[in-house]
Amino acid sequence: MIANRVSPARALVVTAALCLAGGVAGAGLGVCLLAILSLVVDGPGGFPYVVHAYAVAGAVGGVLGGVLVPVSAWTLLRRVPFGLVFAGASVGTAAGGTLGLLLSGLDPLVAVAGAVGGYFLSAAILYGRSRRAQSPPATAHAPELPGSRG
Repeated sequence: MIANRVSPARALVVTAALCLAGGVAGAGLGVCLLAILSLVVDGPGGFPYVVHAYAVAGAVGGVLGGVLVPVSAWTLLRRVPFGLVFAGASVGTAAGGTLGLLLSGLDPLVAVAGAVGGYFLSAAILYGRSRRAQSPPATAHAPELPGSRG
């Protein structure tokens, strides 16, 4: 018998909440990254004449966030608190997207790839930190003193 069994209904609710939160965060980050791009390329005011580009950026970010967050939360990041998952993933995604945008000469597809790469890098870091936090501390043995054996 498994002691830590999760009820299917609870797992479904948590997964739906993770999808929703990941989708909202991904959409927000996608729109913010496009806003940064438009500010850099076109200056203040950006390119408001292409409103649909913001919808596409939000949709791409929303879909990626809605898929990646629940998958990583249920696999790699099971032992990491949800708040830390979202904070770390958001920072990693934003940093990766910005870095991809700047290093590629403002190519939006490279920015998306950088954002996904930043997400996975932050997830790997969080996973590594959670593994170290769970591992038992190494026990130090006192050296044997001569003549202490009885």
